Parts: sequence; C-alpha cells; structure tokens
Amino acid sequence: MNKGVLQASGPANRVMVQDKKGAQSLSKRALSSLKKGKEIKAQQQQKMKAIVKNKRTSKNAKNKRTNTSSSYSIPYGAVIALAGVVLIGLFVATSTFKDQRVDKSAPLDRQGLPAPKDPAPLADEHEALRKEIMGKKLTKEEWEERKRGRVAHRFNQFVSDRLPLDRQYHDMRQEECFDQRYYPNSELPTTSVILIFHNEAMSTLLRTATSVLRMSPPELLTEVLLVDDHSTGDWLGDALDEAVAQLPKTRLIRLPERHGLIKAKIAGAKAAKGDTITFLDSHCECNAGWLEPLLDRIRRNKLTVAVPTIDTIEYKDFSIVGMGSTRTRGIFTWQMQFSWKEMTQAEKESYSSIVDPFKTPAMAGGLFTMDRNAFFELGAYDEGQHTWGGENLEMSFRIWMCGGQIESVPCSRVSHVFRETNPVKFKDNDPTKTINRNLRRVSDVWMDDYAQYVYDLKNLGGDEYKSNVTERKLFRERMNCKSFQWYLENVYPDMFVPSEDNVLGKKALYNKGSQQCVDTLTTVYDDIQRVGMSGCVVENGEQLIEEQTIFFAKDTNTLRHIGEFGDKCIRAFGKTVAFIECDEQDDLVWTFDKVTGLLRHNKTGNCLLAKESGDETFEVALDACDDSDSLQTWDFLVEENFDI
Repeated sequence: MNKGVLQASGPANRVMVQDKKGAQSLSKRALSSLKKGKEIKAQQQQKMKAIVKNKRTSKNAKNKRTNTSSSYSIPYGAVIALAGVVLIGLFVATSTFKDQRVDKSAPLDRQGLPAPKDPAPLADEHEALRKEIMGKKLTKEEWEERKRGRVAHRFNQFVSDRLPLDRQYHDMRQEECFDQRYYPNSELPTTSVILIFHNEAMSTLLRTATSVLRMSPPELLTEVLLVDDHSTGDWLGDALDEAVAQLPKTRLIRLPERHGLIKAKIAGAKAAKGDTITFLDSHCECNAGWLEPLLDRIRRNKLTVAVPTIDTIEYKDFSIVGMGSTRTRGIFTWQMQFSWKEMTQAEKESYSSIVDPFKTPAMAGGLFTMDRNAFFELGAYDEGQHTWGGENLEMSFRIWMCGGQIESVPCSRVSHVFRETNPVKFKDNDPTKTINRNLRRVSDVWMDDYAQYVYDLKNLGGDEYKSNVTERKLFRERMNCKSFQWYLENVYPDMFVPSEDNVLGKKALYNKGSQQCVDTLTTVYDDIQRVGMSGCVVENGEQLIEEQTIFFAKDTNTLRHIGEFGDKCIRAFGKTVAFIECDEQDDLVWTFDKVTGLLRHNKTGNCLLAKESGDETFEVALDACDDSDSLQTWDFLVEENFDI
C-alpha cells in the first residue's frame, strides 16, 4: 500500500493509515465520517439487488441517484492546514458492484454504465452540512475570513473550506443514460487529467483532484497533473506539496514563470502520459460515470473533441444545480463570445435519444477530452494568444475546419464553479486589450471575409489589436483547412449573418415621434427581458452601443438584437413586447413598410408603438396600426447617415 493511504478493503473493511513516520492520528470528525461510511456501504450492498431490479420504476429516480465510487484507494492526509482552517475527511467507500448488462441486439463489444444506486445517506449528510455552514451565525473573524476568500477567488471559499474534499452529491445523469452502450474499459484509451491553476483556493483544487480519483475507473486514469502557473499565494507552497504527495497517480508541475492559461495548457499536454488528455478547471467536481462516455467518443473517432455536460456549482453557497437542458449547443456570437443555444427542432429529431452525443459548433474550452496526438496534430493552441480569452473559439473553429469534430456528451456530467467575476490577473494589467488582441487573431486567421462583422460589432477593426498571424495562417494552409463559409453552412447553419443583402439599414431602430432608439437597457441578458427606449447614442463617433444594435433580418422577417452573448428577437405578448431567444416561432415575424414606417406584427396585425410612460420617457408596446401616428413611425438608421 502507498504511504499516506487511507484504504477500505476486504470483508472486514480494515482501515490502515500509515506514512514514513508511522500511524497518523485522525480527527474525531474524520473517524465519525469513516465509521458512518462503512455502515452505509454495508446497507447499500444489502439493497443492491433490489435496486438494480427496480431501478427505473420510480419517477423520482433521476434526482435520487448517487455517485458510485470506483474501487480505488484514496490517500488521506491526517490534517491539511488551509488559510487557518482545518480540512478533514477523505473517505471513499469501495464499490464492488459491476454492471454486466449487455444489449443482446447490439455487438458484444458494448457495455452499459454501472446501474444507479439508492440515495446515498452521505450525499444527504454533506448537503445538510453545507446548509448548516450557510446558516451559521458568523463571528467577526469568520466574516473577515469569508470576505477575504470572496475577494481573492470570487466564490464562497468559506463554505468550500468546510466541505469534505470527497463531497458526495446525487447522480445527475438522466435515466436514459443507462441504455447507452460503450466500448468496454479494456478497449478504451487512457487519459491524463490536467488541472491548470494560478492562486486557486486549495480546497477547490484538491476537491477537483479528489473527485477525479474517486469517480474514474483506475484502469482508465493514467494520472492527474496539477500544473501550477507560477502561483504567488503562500497557501499553495509546502502545504500543497504535502497534500499532493499523498494522492495516488498525481503529479504537481510548477512552471518557473507565469505562462497564462493558454501556454500552461500546452505545457500540461506535453507532460501528459495518457492516450488522451482531459482538461478540467481547478474548481470542478466529477459526477458518477463521467469519464467512460468521453473516452468512448475518442475510441470511435480520434479526431473528436468530447465535451461533458457542465452542471453548476453556485459560487455563493456551493450548492449544485443541474444543467436545465442537455440538448443545448455551444455557439459563438459576432461579439466573439461563447454562449449556449438550444438545438433546432430538426437537429433534435435527427437523434434517436435525448442523451445521444451531439455535434456542437463551439465549446466553452475549460472542460474537454481529446486524443493527445490529435491535440498537437490539429494545432494545440495559438501561442500568439496571451494569458486567457478567445482560445476556446480559436480551437472550436480550427477543430471543425481542419478535419475534426466537437461533440457534447450528455451522459458525462461535471459540475463547475462559475465565479462571480474572473479574478485572473493578466500579465500586461489590461485584460480588455489582451482579450481583444486574442480575438482579433482568431478572426484574422479563421473567419475570412466574415471577420468584417467582428470588426464592426466588436469594434476590432483598427490597428490597435493587430498582430503577426503569419505562422497560424501557414498552419491553416498546410492542413488544407476548410473555409469559414463551410463552417457556417455545415456546422452552424442557423447562425444569423448580418450581411448587407440580409438586413434593412444598420444597427439602430429609431422612432421618429419620440426621437429615441430601441434599447435593451442592459448588457445582462435574461431568457425574457423588456424592450426599452433611450436617447440614441454614438460611440467613438460612429459605432452605436451594443444595447441599441437592432437589425431587421430579411430572411426571417425578425427584429433582431445582436448581443454579446447571443441574438434576441422582439416577440409580442398581447399588447406588450419583449426580447426572447430567436427561434422558429411565428410570433416573432414582422413586416416593415418603408413608406409609412409602420412595423406590423404578422400574427396579431398590430403595430409597434413608442408609448409614453412618463416625462420624456417611452416604452415599446403594440397597438392598432395608425400611419398618421409618429409614435408608430420607425426607421432603421444607417450609421454613416446617423445624425439626430
């Protein structure tokens, strides 16, 4: 047995704790957790046959399934000091259940995932502990600690530090996942899981590594690589070295200088020894059966990039919320942001199951699995990009255009902390400049003539953000990569292109009666949000602000706002209107009369109106059409002629 390993093994579940100094002492809380864990395991084994037999009879099974633990010995440090808080508890019960179900109608080289277990008392206990921590009345010192953690990491480190490193939560997979068939583990490639971090909170970093070890079949996991991008936090010094030394298959690589996320990932991939590489952010928790579905996609096609379904760990309280839909694609916007969009109906109907892996135009970039050799053959990352920002879109375009594909895998579930804001410090202390420079490189190399829309809408057309992209263009030529038009036609055909022949005017919907423009009034977008009005604004002498960017799309006859995180269309709700995600609904269709300036809603027959709501303030509504009413007279302003 490895030194420093806490191992539950054999029928008597003997517990052995040792290191080179002899037996370690465990805290009372850890021993209590261990004892309870053994009792729970015995109860679960007794119930297993009945559970497997009846596993689909309850409608509540989806939300009641729990994580299964691999037959893996997890090391346990007696006490880890972290920011003055003692972290304890790393117990993993060994699962002896192996699901041998085989679909007789399918080839015999396929196997199912392990069947779901009954609700885990440990998952319920850990959730109760989380709620107890959140409800605790804090002392002055604890308030200060909580504030420091929030400022440093943009999430509730106070809660994270007090949750077990082996925090368990219920199985997030859909019931249909247990009908999926995969190559047996003996035929799947192995993986190196790579965690890049810079000044990460130790509790989230170690919890990520622990969840990988707990939830990954040992025969598929080559190693866990922790790549320290030259952290400056003293909590990641000797204490981290000691903690990592107790984790099996785990290596800590410390970069001698700050590389930034992009180049640090390349360094991690070069150091990896597995057949595939799996990148996870350093604040994740892997769910049951997360790895096999990803590796199965690579086994079928080595040029596939497999992306897990990403659930949310709430930054405020570390509760876990499942992704609302597993049929949501990753996309890009003309503002060069990654966003999410529901599949079209035609796409949904093209798959036989709601949990089938599906093609996605873009990926968030933090969590994915890829064949290690293919990673480098397809260009790794653009080393001309700095620190962070835009590398996910660059990789998405490059993978698709150079012969690969990106798939979202609904039956692989990984939870991720979406921080309040990004605390990453950039080397040049100007995040906007660095990110815009990165995005300009993406558009210059991969987007061909379509880059002009990025220049216009993201205001990247000047020389300020230009850089030498000769090497990447030569790479694209050598690889004989396809055009961006091919990408739009074959990968993202429902992407709205604001070409001159597809829009009326440019950028602003101006009301003559109020002399104001339609405005989203915010850059934070909800699923449904109000349509406002405000004084028309010119930015930098020519470009309208994003909130007033409105097009009339001639191909769909929709009023479309191109926002940073996706398009929104104006939809009628009775006599009111709102921005909502653009789709195929007929209540999004309008007719614009260039002569009268009326905007008629096709379904209701009413017209768009700037309705007075106060002293020189207006809101957008619908009313019976009246071409003599200047408050119903609209124009799509061409920015070159914009003069009010």
